[in-house]
Amino acid sequence: MNTLSKADRFRIKTLHLLHRCIAFNACIWATGSRNASGTIQVEPPPLLCIEDLPSSFVTDYAGIADKDVVGSFYSAFPRTVQLISVDDYRGPLGGRRGKEMAVYLEGIGIRYLMLSGIESRFGLAWITFYRRGPIPLAPFTDLDAEIAAYSVPHWLYRWQTLMNEQSPIDNLGEHWSMGMVPGLLGLTPAQVPVAALLARGFSAKEIVRELKRNGKRNANVHTVGVHIKHIHKKLGSNCDTLMGALLGPLSRDKSIARTDRAGQAGLT
Repeated sequence: MNTLSKADRFRIKTLHLLHRCIAFNACIWATGSRNASGTIQVEPPPLLCIEDLPSSFVTDYAGIADKDVVGSFYSAFPRTVQLISVDDYRGPLGGRRGKEMAVYLEGIGIRYLMLSGIESRFGLAWITFYRRGPIPLAPFTDLDAEIAAYSVPHWLYRWQTLMNEQSPIDNLGEHWSMGMVPGLLGLTPAQVPVAALLARGFSAKEIVRELKRNGKRNANVHTVGVHIKHIHKKLGSNCDTLMGALLGPLSRDKSIARTDRAGQAGLT
């Protein structure tokens, strides 16, 4: 008798499909929620699925998680695909904490990892793919990341939906706009790129620099300032509407929005 739930069967089928288009020999399929401090609380099995890794991997990681700067970026940007290697952790940017993470990962044979995740009304969910074993191993590629970026969020969301069918969630938490709200239609074509950069925390001078970098050579602080004034008038002084439309759940923390320029995130 098959005792697997519909969600479990879907997860197994999805991992089988992913194995056919992305080369990996270990993975974690996980889900979690944010506690009051913003830290991610990982749900235990059966919501947590570990494939070809030591059973103690997650509990061991919990003891070193505070040293994993990459993990904190995942908390900020759960929808960004992350590629990283042990050598990256060990490199000059990794510092002492990175070296400790490198030692931990090397201890279980991990050389490369790639993470793809989502944050929806059901909470956080992610898959971390690993390549572990003796050298030589090839790192994950940009093509791997592209495949993950377009496929994994869809499958994770479908899995979350199935999980909710069998265990309904009474409180789905905060809701946010996933598309452009009608109020944004009042912006002019010249105001749209300024508003997008403004929502991410750029100052007027930084907006001018970005506009020039993108070919708008006549951009200047005065003109951008006028645009910002009109944007505030149309959308509200804090641009909360724009933040919600462009950044979704990230708009809850405006300090996070500004760091989007770093373009990094992840969780081991």
